[in-house]
This record gives sequence, C-alpha cells and structure tokens, in this order.
Amino acid sequence: MLPDLWDKLTGRRRSERIKQPRLKVRVDGRAYRTIDWSLGGVRIADYPRPVQRLDRVDGTLKIPGGPSGEFTGEVIWMDDAGQVGLRFIEIAPDVFLELMTLQHS
Repeated sequence: MLPDLWDKLTGRRRSERIKQPRLKVRVDGRAYRTIDWSLGGVRIADYPRPVQRLDRVDGTLKIPGGPSGEFTGEVIWMDDAGQVGLRFIEIAPDVFLELMTLQHS
C-alpha cells in the first residue's frame, strides 16, 4: 500500500517518530539537525536550499555514538520555516540496523 494512502486510511504513520537521539544529517557539505526521525525518513530543520516535492537528496546520516552512512531521500514535504521531510529511498544497511535497534530500545 502506498505510504501516503496508508497514512490517510489509518490516520497514523507507518513508523513511529523519534526525537532522541538527534541524528546528524549532512547534505552538500552542510550539517543539519533532525527534529525527529523514523525508519522511513527524517524531518530536518533550517534547510535553505529550495526544493520541491519528490526531489531527490543525497547525503550522509550519522548516529551519535554509532555508524554513519550514505542515504538517498525523497522530499515528501517542506514548509516556509525551512523544515523538510525526507523519505528514505536508500540507506546504508548498518545505519538502518542501528536505527531499528534505537527504535526498539
């Protein structure tokens, strides 16, 4: 089932949003802070680059005290305050496994 349709039908996201630990996201050489994250993606703040829905974003994701690895994301939404919601399309396997561990701890 498509994620957007799932959200609308169930009234909830497929993955729980987590605020801590904050992940470090680097895109085009610039670091961003996460507001929250899930196994499906991240919400980042202060993203000055103009983007449109479905734009692809390549970057690095670092888990404090854990692994870092590359990801490709897709812009799902953005707002005037500079917040951007990215859905993971690809993510380094060791980073994904660590996110799974953190989500269930």
